Amino acid sequence: MPHRLAIALQERGWIVRQDNPWARPNPMPESVKNRSTRCHSYVFQIVKEPGYFYDQENGREPLSEASYKRLGQSGFAGQKGGPKDYQHGTNPNRSSRRALENLKASGSARRNMLSVWRIPTQAFPGKHYACVDDETEVLTEDGWKRQSDAVDGMRIMAFDGERMSWRPATFSRYPFSGMLVSVEGRRLSMALTPNHRVVRRPNFRKGAWRTVRAEALTQTSEVPTAAPFDELCGLENPLLAELAGWVLTDGSYTSRDLITLYQSDGRGKLEKIESMFRAAGLPVEKKRRKRNGGREAEYKIRGEACRWIQYTFPHKEGTYSVLRRWDRSALEALWRGMTEGDGNQRPDGRVTFVGNLVKVDFYQALCARLGKTCRVTHRTGNAWAAFVSSRTTTGVRSTNGRGTKVGRATYSGVVWCPSVEGGMWLARRRGKPFITGNTFPLRIPQTCIGIGTSNKGVCPQCGAPFERITSAGEPDLEWQRSAGGDANGGYSGESVKAVEGTGAQDPSEVKRRVLAGMVPKITIGWRPSCIHYPDPCDLCKKPWEHGRSRRRVSTMNIRVRDAKKGVLEQKSGLGGEVATATEEEVEAYGDEGYKWVETDVSWPACDCRKPVPGVVLDPFAGSGTTLVKAKQMGRRSIGIELSPYYVDLVRQRLAEMT
Repeated sequence: MPHRLAIALQERGWIVRQDNPWARPNPMPESVKNRSTRCHSYVFQIVKEPGYFYDQENGREPLSEASYKRLGQSGFAGQKGGPKDYQHGTNPNRSSRRALENLKASGSARRNMLSVWRIPTQAFPGKHYACVDDETEVLTEDGWKRQSDAVDGMRIMAFDGERMSWRPATFSRYPFSGMLVSVEGRRLSMALTPNHRVVRRPNFRKGAWRTVRAEALTQTSEVPTAAPFDELCGLENPLLAELAGWVLTDGSYTSRDLITLYQSDGRGKLEKIESMFRAAGLPVEKKRRKRNGGREAEYKIRGEACRWIQYTFPHKEGTYSVLRRWDRSALEALWRGMTEGDGNQRPDGRVTFVGNLVKVDFYQALCARLGKTCRVTHRTGNAWAAFVSSRTTTGVRSTNGRGTKVGRATYSGVVWCPSVEGGMWLARRRGKPFITGNTFPLRIPQTCIGIGTSNKGVCPQCGAPFERITSAGEPDLEWQRSAGGDANGGYSGESVKAVEGTGAQDPSEVKRRVLAGMVPKITIGWRPSCIHYPDPCDLCKKPWEHGRSRRRVSTMNIRVRDAKKGVLEQKSGLGGEVATATEEEVEAYGDEGYKWVETDVSWPACDCRKPVPGVVLDPFAGSGTTLVKAKQMGRRSIGIELSPYYVDLVRQRLAEMT
């Protein structure tokens, strides 16, 4: 049907500028056996004339994972100022992988929106908001948080159906009084509104995870409790990371330059510690003593390793930022050190860890980062225990057919839920983790309204939109430094490998260009796109305001560059003509880089004809999501809907916004 509409509009003179596939990562299951489950739709961009309005800045999106991985390839690691410098106490942000991870976390780097929109679905919940209860927590980059401590913009551990990653989230909270779906047992604890989206699959028939309403959970359901993590982190020395794990559990910060590590002589622990010291080349002082009827060894650690551990873990407790910054090998070593220190690994692979609540909470988060399921229970006083399993799923029903039950429980209080890209997130309740669904962001109408209408408004006479005038701002030094730049935002690293004549790019030059491009684009004015705003104004005679717009232009010409390197013929001619470059072009081609270009721009300086908000039309209004989003974005809207029920619902939603 959408394609038929597009064809019909084309026949009437409209232009189909682009068809954007909307890929839904969380489609509803379909009971079909003769075709694939549909998980996409189309969003058509249809315009009346070639010179149509399009606000590119409102449509920008974060860089892809592949972009960060491409910039963070191993070629950076061998440069001067690379990861090895960090081990000697220099600026940690000089590590290229660390720098790019910081760049990703900042969210400042954004690209032009791609044609495939990967946006989860969202159904309007009406009066029955899909949420979890107040006891449920979410794992953030700063640790486990309940709804009262969760703040919009926090990055949480999100699940896309295959892998975990850190994603920014927003949080919705509502008062609730009624019946919740309750799942309570030794391995699982959940309290959900009946229409909350739950990630599940039948435990007797494995397959892809599906999101269903909580009221559809049964004894035969299986829910995920852990998943592999999408790796894009800095490099750390695994031996030092393992030593840090031992220190967090059995060590003490004697002074700023001294760490003392105590360990009893049992289960071969002393041999493991001393083997680790030898492998790391760390000089330590060892002393044996008797304690509590047994023998104990005391190790004194000084030097760079001591300072690195105290810098990374200043309070001798788990620092959650390492879950974001370290790669898997370093985190596995940290987990191994903590487990050896205050834990016990059984022959069947199951692990038990004991500590205070702060330590056990971090240990559970560390397990989640490594794709392990970890459940926490209270012992006595301030003693807590963590039980680790290699399983990444949990059945609602126990193996003996008894135990966990799916029932209903009366609840009165706050219900809440994060909205996060990917559609699912890691939660825990009463120490038991599970991956669940969420309420999804309304990005489809927001994206369409943002790129198709003007933030400034339209001409009140003809409805023509005001166009954004942008210019490059001043370099963002904080942004550049967080991405590996020096005090002035530059980069002085030099590649240690010869790249000239190989056709490969110099990674140091690439990074310098990346840093040079970290200049925010700012809006300096709005220009009318119609003839009703003369310069000067015909009403008040005030002339337009003038300014200068700066933009960075690349001096790179790949065709001429490859010809100069002698590799042009190798890289062209596949399915087309062979590219060429003249001798004059090759001779004149200089250093690659960027230059700044300035142009004169102007815009009205008076409000004699003040623009009015643009109009958004939704001919199939449904529950009014587009109209609500239009009002939130400061636009006027017109909705057409045949169903009286939905008309009342739209009026109710709009009235709640006043």
